[in-house]
Amino acid sequence: MLKILQTFYVVLMILSLNLAFSKLMAKDQEADSLKTVLKGLEYLQKSGKLDAKGKLTLGRVYFYLAVEDKTMLEKGENYFKTIQSDFKPEASAYLAALEAIRAKNAIWPNDKWNIANSALSKMDKAVETWPDNIEVRFVRASTCYYLPFFFNRKDQVKSDFIVLSKLIPSGYNAYPNHLIRNICDFILKSEYLPESQAKRLKSFYQESVI
Repeated sequence: MLKILQTFYVVLMILSLNLAFSKLMAKDQEADSLKTVLKGLEYLQKSGKLDAKGKLTLGRVYFYLAVEDKTMLEKGENYFKTIQSDFKPEASAYLAALEAIRAKNAIWPNDKWNIANSALSKMDKAVETWPDNIEVRFVRASTCYYLPFFFNRKDQVKSDFIVLSKLIPSGYNAYPNHLIRNICDFILKSEYLPESQAKRLKSFYQESVI
């Protein structure tokens, strides 16, 4: 009976990881747009004209494309390692998230389990180290949102969303508008926030982000 339950949990984990990253990935049309953006950013990088914001944007594009394109996974990992000294919080979070994608792509169930837990541990460490970094906390929350119940992550996701709803109004100017818009959309659609906090975040979103 125990082996049957263990197998059941692993199957659930595999399905949930696939679901999580497929929902994080842009639609086909948006993916094509990202590839166009990628070409432009890579050109600027090679010519030495990519500024600090562009460097981090390039990393984000690698991450979102890596969700469905395995060829982007190694590129994303290698790239974030090269910019880690300048963007340590974000690079740490995205490297952990890319490792979680490796869990999705792993063939053997035990490998999926071990890689996923390693990735989650690194995300936790990133949030502990940079608790007020909006992007770091959202990477963890959005990755964990779809995980099955036996990872025991639902309360943590709710807590991350509550913290984010408090951090965003005062810290949103440090991030691209589209990123804050996507984060707000994700949080509000989850319906995880208490009603009063959801109203405040929605009000801020309508007044300052849209």
